[in-house]
Amino acid sequence: MTLLISSLSSLPFCNRSSVNEIFISASNALSKWLELESPRISGIDGKGVGTQPVITTADTLAWQCHIVDNRYRSRYKTIIAVESYSRYTLLIPCPHRLTQTELELILLNSWLRDLIDRMEETGAESKTVIGQVCETMDATGFNFQWVRNTDLSINGHVADANQWLRGVLEQEGVDSLSDELEYLLGRHINQQFKRAKSKAGESGDSILWSDWSKMG
Repeated sequence: MTLLISSLSSLPFCNRSSVNEIFISASNALSKWLELESPRISGIDGKGVGTQPVITTADTLAWQCHIVDNRYRSRYKTIIAVESYSRYTLLIPCPHRLTQTELELILLNSWLRDLIDRMEETGAESKTVIGQVCETMDATGFNFQWVRNTDLSINGHVADANQWLRGVLEQEGVDSLSDELEYLLGRHINQQFKRAKSKAGESGDSILWSDWSKMG
């Protein structure tokens, strides 16, 4: 069974008719952290090994995933997942080392959470349809394909999300954010067309707690 999402075409990362494949492009850092031995991909000419673009198609959602330290050499880490078509971003807190299977489940749950959240907020679908989406997600046997790769066209979005994350951590004086605050920050990032302030003294958009913490 595939996940039918044609009625959700207005959502930024759900504009495909059906999805039953999840393609994960894991950075070198994430692959090492998960202790994966995933294959690397190259262009038709054999060049660009490990730096190929990843593409979401009618039946496949492609995600570029990377792991970052919340602070320099911190034991607290966050996985940043960016969907290749919409650049929709998920933040996944890592209070401990995850297995590959655990990360797959968390990614699916985070995706479903945001789907349901958007449907409820917009009122675009009835509770019956929302329930059907949940049942279909439950019944779908998603196939995951992993490669060790960094899509350079997405890498900038990953870096921007990392800047937002570190900016909030510094502003709040904490080493990690709760699941709820990670979720709220993710929502804020996905509503922006702005970059976080990258370095002290440079022009950019500072992160104000009141701008996004009230969104929930």
